[in-house]
Amino acid sequence: MDKVDLRIAYILMVHKNPEQANMFIKQLLTDEQADLYLHIDKNSAGLMAGKLIEDPRIFRTSENVNVTWGDMSQVDAMAILLREVVRSGKKYDFICYRSGQDMMVRKGYKEYLSGYKGKNFFDAEEIDIDSEKAALFKVRYPKSTRKLYDTMHPYRILRMLLRKLYGMGINLLPNNSEFSSQIRLYTGATWFSISQELAEYMVDYLNRNSWFYNAFKESLAPDRMFFNTLAMNSPFAGRIINQPHTYEYWGSTYKTSNHPVIFTTGNINEIEKTDFYFARKFDISVDKNVIEYFMHKIIG
Repeated sequence: MDKVDLRIAYILMVHKNPEQANMFIKQLLTDEQADLYLHIDKNSAGLMAGKLIEDPRIFRTSENVNVTWGDMSQVDAMAILLREVVRSGKKYDFICYRSGQDMMVRKGYKEYLSGYKGKNFFDAEEIDIDSEKAALFKVRYPKSTRKLYDTMHPYRILRMLLRKLYGMGINLLPNNSEFSSQIRLYTGATWFSISQELAEYMVDYLNRNSWFYNAFKESLAPDRMFFNTLAMNSPFAGRIINQPHTYEYWGSTYKTSNHPVIFTTGNINEIEKTDFYFARKFDISVDKNVIEYFMHKIIG
């Protein structure tokens, strides 16, 4: 079989567990044409110093931010990574956004993407602007409320109340940075695989349209809306395939519903039965064996 000629730039946000991140990086580097662009959380710079793999195909961002759950800082880090790829001057067929807590769980991703050159993969669901889900954007959330609270914290209760009220037609803290009526709002998983043309379009659009960024500044969990909305309102919308490539599922309890469940060895059969090429969330401090299982499956 002829070697597939396809250049991928993987862009990763890494904030913890350098040993685990290195395992994922090693998986990605098995593709000899792939490059990696890493954003290391500014809060974790000391923890990660000297512990991540060095390789000529790994590029670290020249700018780093403190990334917090549910906050615009997640979008900032994603934008930094996209700008770094575009600024590199290198040409890629796909730019794939993943996290440092992912693992590749199936071989053949490059071969799969080779059949979709010029296409873009986003998880994008249009939001009814009058629905409770739209409150993530239509309500203005004070910064102190945009944090991960796994308990019955008053700020989490406040968030729930604001969303419920919005769904009833009452907006106590309206987001005054509104879109024009031409813009449709989308939500979905953060992770994407896009063409360089779409990446360049998004970077250029954001450079010229500060209002779009400002509209999300006080929203909740903007990383699940920002780029999804930008892409689906772009000239590339007709080339977007609504299909995620990363397997994850969110908790159903009050404590776990704010983030994906961490996989253990008990989830291996479940993951193996899916058609996904990646999975998350893994945590080496919870279960190292499941990470090593998929590490050896891909690398051998």
